[in-house]
Amino acid sequence: LALLRAFLCLARCADGGACGRCAACRASERGTHPDLHVLAAPREGRKLEISQAREMVIEVFDLAPKLSPRRGVLIDGAET
Repeated sequence: LALLRAFLCLARCADGGACGRCAACRASERGTHPDLHVLAAPREGRKLEISQAREMVIEVFDLAPKLSPRRGVLIDGAET
């Protein structure tokens, strides 16, 4: 999540991390960033199927970014 926040940050620090002060950083900390999407399994105990993840990611990236110059998706549980 920290990497994605830095990716969407409008004024990254010299070390490449998120600044924590810009509008994008504040929105991502509140969980309201319109360009940061988190995909998770639909219900407790179920895995997110690859076809479901693919459809959701395509839908997200089919839209133009709103706050940051780019969009990002975090797939929760991608390792499973």
